[in-house]
Amino acid sequence: MFFKFGIFIAIFLVILLILKKDKTRSDRILSYWLCLIAVHLFFFHLRDSELMIEMPYLIGVDFTFPILQSVFLYFYARSITGNGLSLKETLVHLIPALILLVTSIPFFIMDDETKINIVVKRTNHDYDWYDYLNTIFVIISGFAYCVATLFLIEEHKKNILHRFSNTDNKELIWLKNLTIGLLIIWLSVFLTDNPAIIFSLVVLFVLFIGFFGINQMTIFTSQNQHKEELNLSLPISNVINEESTENEIHINDVKRQYVKSGLTTEMSDTIYGLLRSRMEIEKLFLNNELTLTELAKNLEVKSNHLSQVINERENKNFYNYINTLRVNEFLQIHKAPENKNLTILAMALNCGFKSKSTFNKHFKLITGKTPKDYINS
Repeated sequence: MFFKFGIFIAIFLVILLILKKDKTRSDRILSYWLCLIAVHLFFFHLRDSELMIEMPYLIGVDFTFPILQSVFLYFYARSITGNGLSLKETLVHLIPALILLVTSIPFFIMDDETKINIVVKRTNHDYDWYDYLNTIFVIISGFAYCVATLFLIEEHKKNILHRFSNTDNKELIWLKNLTIGLLIIWLSVFLTDNPAIIFSLVVLFVLFIGFFGINQMTIFTSQNQHKEELNLSLPISNVINEESTENEIHINDVKRQYVKSGLTTEMSDTIYGLLRSRMEIEKLFLNNELTLTELAKNLEVKSNHLSQVINERENKNFYNYINTLRVNEFLQIHKAPENKNLTILAMALNCGFKSKSTFNKHFKLITGKTPKDYINS
């Protein structure tokens, strides 16, 4: 019954995704993945209840399903972070599944009784070599794609600092937890021979996807925009000390990118003057969802040029530059008599911060004190 519940939930989530308005590429990939999981659970149910004996023509159809699970996780992560794959790249990642499919052809031409004895009753061991091959492929592929996804998420966390002034709900913590969950499933495959335990974890995995992933917004509205911004120069230095070592590693790469940027000293002076003027007069940083692309459009300059100017002139990435301006704004307005009755959080929100934690982090990095301690002193 538990496995039927998992199948029902997976199908229900697919329906929700189909009915969802303004579907993104990541939504479509997630729906394909959930379909695969639903069918995989269905085949396990048939085998577990021995209903497969009555449908021997279905035996073996699910041989390649396990190896595709982590691949779809990787595809989904690539899509939701704006790093979608081309058709050719996608096909390359499907090669292991294709190899397993080709090597299973001799099994499909066997008679029904032999198939039943090999897969369902486990009394015929003539095809055990395929089980070993399948297990090796699944474990290696499963762990490899999960680890690759974790690296992708970490790289994404660094990249968004160059494009967003607010990273709340953009760090994909839920996707990281989802990947760890799939790693646990692969670990259970390695540690236990009981498929009921493995597929019970799969059902819980589906519930996790439904709870966190079904309404996940795509972080990058345009893949082309994301690719353009991936070429943005990385910061030479950073307000956040824990990132400074990482930034130093990229200094040479940054300089090489700047050489090809086409930004002259005169252009840089113009953009920087315009940036400072707009920030001082219009205070664009008060927009708590301000992005590099939006700011570049406002200034009528290229995103990569604006990023380079901020990196070179302010020695900060876009994220830290904007939040520094917000802290400085707070230091000004908290002194105003008309703000005496406002709470610290209310003033922080008025300065463009979206959460208390982000405000506290940047305030202490810049002033060396917590907001409360600073005001009291």
